[in-house]
Amino acid sequence: MSDIRHKIEEFRKKYPMSIPEFAQGAHLHLQVAYNTINGKTKPREQTIKEIEQFMKKYSEENDKITNETQDEDINSIINKLKAKIHDKTGLNPSKIDIVFSY
Repeated sequence: MSDIRHKIEEFRKKYPMSIPEFAQGAHLHLQVAYNTINGKTKPREQTIKEIEQFMKKYSEENDKITNETQDEDINSIINKLKAKIHDKTGLNPSKIDIVFSY
């Protein structure tokens, strides 16, 4: 299995997308994407660079969005907990610290 084919397979496992979506994102002709993924042909050096650039950029953007969403979710949970504590005890939510440990 070629190195680029393996990278594409790993990428598509992590970020599920169809071959046409992948081809469009990487600015490839659909047939080139099919042949590369299925191992029928070895892509040109320029094509490999384009594929790697697309995968890197897509990964960075998707991971950034995921991390921001997780931070927002955690902050939302903390704020809800502070509000419940305030409702039950009357303490000022800005004075409440919540610590997670494991």
